[in-house]
Amino acid sequence: METKILVPVDFSEGTNHAAEMAADLADYTGARIILLHAVNHYTKTFLKANDLDVAWIEDKLEELSKKILVGKELMVEKVIYQGTLYETIPSVARDLGASLAAFSSYGKEGLQRITKSKMLRLIAASPVPSIIFTKKSPRRLSPALVPLNLFRKWEKKLAALASISHLWGNYFVIVENFAADILSSELERQRAQFKVVAEKLGLHISFAPIRGQHSFSSEFNEHARAAKANFVILLSDEEEHSKNFKPGVGDKELIFNRLKLPVLCLSPDMDSVLV
Repeated sequence: METKILVPVDFSEGTNHAAEMAADLADYTGARIILLHAVNHYTKTFLKANDLDVAWIEDKLEELSKKILVGKELMVEKVIYQGTLYETIPSVARDLGASLAAFSSYGKEGLQRITKSKMLRLIAASPVPSIIFTKKSPRRLSPALVPLNLFRKWEKKLAALASISHLWGNYFVIVENFAADILSSELERQRAQFKVVAEKLGLHISFAPIRGQHSFSSEFNEHARAAKANFVILLSDEEEHSKNFKPGVGDKELIFNRLKLPVLCLSPDMDSVLV
């Protein structure tokens, strides 16, 4: 399956940075890039106020395409769709077979006002996994930190990790939720079962428990530093039965984490997580 990375752009510092980071990712994974500009009410207002037409959008897409292609040999598709970002991202993903959507938490917002709050809503509206880049592109994609509650269903989550390992690496550090001492024997049993299934899927797994001594995010960051993690993977709970990623409690803090690690968000029930 060919990997296509969809990047919604409004030509701001933030979305242009997402395009550059997506191009870096595509360069070492063999993916293709789709640059999308959604002609929504913000664009229409801007064009009218500045006496411009669709040719301006085409020129800006071409300019950005040339910029991200410097030093790289990539295939880049440039598309213009009418509608909101919430409408056009799913449409383009369906029509052109995109398997990943890319955003950036770095850089100033622009024409279409893609704030962090709006970005979270766009991630939740995307039918494909989303990656949120930060300032720097990771030199490696592995290991990845994966927050996971072993006392809830995890079979589909593990299968999702296996399905993306051909591009993202097969080493995952499972950051466990805090568990009281009384549950230690059950936790060990779940770990053993998880590891057996993971090994059958060709994955290398280690566990990093949250001790409850500090905040979850603080201990999570400590584990990230210790593992020299290069990115974070967030998975919706299997009980949600949703084909879209649904951020859980505390996910916003991890998505915009202090360590500036890129974050991949997906649902184990998505039609395809082969990104």
